Amino acid sequence: MNYLDISRNNITLSKERGFILIKSGDELVLKRALDSFESIIVSGFGIRYSHNLIVALCERKIPLFICGANFMPCGILAGMTANYDLSGRLREQVNVGVGLQNRLWQKVIKQKLRNQYLVLKSQGVDDLVLLKLSETVKSGDVENFEGQGARRYWKQLFGNDFTRNFEKPGINSFLNFGYAILRSTVVRSITASGLHTGIGIHHCNRLDPWCLADDIMEPYRPYLDYHLKKMGIDEDSILTPNLKKELAIFMEQPSELNEMQFTLVSCIQKTVDALVKSFHNSKNLIEYPDFDQC
Repeated sequence: MNYLDISRNNITLSKERGFILIKSGDELVLKRALDSFESIIVSGFGIRYSHNLIVALCERKIPLFICGANFMPCGILAGMTANYDLSGRLREQVNVGVGLQNRLWQKVIKQKLRNQYLVLKSQGVDDLVLLKLSETVKSGDVENFEGQGARRYWKQLFGNDFTRNFEKPGINSFLNFGYAILRSTVVRSITASGLHTGIGIHHCNRLDPWCLADDIMEPYRPYLDYHLKKMGIDEDSILTPNLKKELAIFMEQPSELNEMQFTLVSCIQKTVDALVKSFHNSKNLIEYPDFDQC
């Protein structure tokens, strides 16, 4: 996935014709075609934006992620006119019944747990308890197998001392940044499909405008977790610009969906397309690829 990471402080972002300009005072730091990347992630401080740039990003459906402490996204700007049938798709999304929502969430958690199991297996850990959880998730995950699986998964993947904490450095900062890249891809696919990111199938926090993105991305998280293991990231690792570039490559991992090979970026769009079909016809459920070690 091509993304623009802006971690430099006290710079100005503006638009000139079809290019984004990054300046520090009068010095031109970067000039790059807007169509050459799919999202922008900003973690620097003292950043200034031109109105014309914001409009161009919305028109091109390029999400702008604003990160706070430790690379955790605290806001996203995304265009809202990305689909010809926007009002029709929104009506279908709003009218989805609780029964279908619960079955969709069941499918999401089953695949998340299965992909977590497959990631552990790629590391030589055959956790049959996690596999059993993935196979017995009930509608709506009423028994919270997601939480039970997470407690087993993190300890076995990153060690008994590891805890998932957004505020911590080391592995957690890499997870924060990588999940921001993943979320930006999901947000772009959702808006392009005419759905609203704030109307989730499970997540329903009134203060979270990205509930649907947080729902859809769950089974894709293990792909990033595996990539961090592959990179050799540990609690002493520091998220440098070079490591950010290496981390972002995980979105280009090949994976199989419906017996065809796609990158994760393409798989995500197909997952969103399947979700749109499920809103229109409840016999169709959301689709995900199985994790495959690469």
